[in-house]
Amino acid sequence: MVLVVSTMLGLAANFAAGWLASRWPVQRLMGIGMAMLAVALLLLPMVRTYAHVIFYGVTMGVSGGIVTVVFFSIWGKVYGPSHLGKIQGCAQMMTVFASAVGPLLLAETLERTGSYDVMFYGLAGVVAVLGVGSWRVPVRTTPSGPIAVPSLPPKFR
Repeated sequence: MVLVVSTMLGLAANFAAGWLASRWPVQRLMGIGMAMLAVALLLLPMVRTYAHVIFYGVTMGVSGGIVTVVFFSIWGKVYGPSHLGKIQGCAQMMTVFASAVGPLLLAETLERTGSYDVMFYGLAGVVAVLGVGSWRVPVRTTPSGPIAVPSLPPKFR
């Protein structure tokens, strides 16, 4: 049920966040997405009822929808088109690496403490700090027009 709820609301949040991203500063949008993720992580160890499960699915879905839109839309605004593929490729590689390391860290936490709770509480704190940083740090953007490329000397044309 969580997968269905979070996926459907994540898709809806993609559209809403895309629309909002053209009207709001993206750092504010990211701050909201990160705050929702921090709440979901903080409350996950306390999930006990079906209503809690649904609330968790809603929060994770909406948060993921917002963060995904910002993740894929910010690079071109900040760095321009010159090396966009390299920048996005590196960011995506780090995301995949973190996704691979996460289960290992959770397993280690479970083995050492007998619970996943420590990891969820720690991650909630890290995400909250990053969310505040996202909200407060100004984003410098490149000019919206094409970036000037120097022409080649005549002998190389």
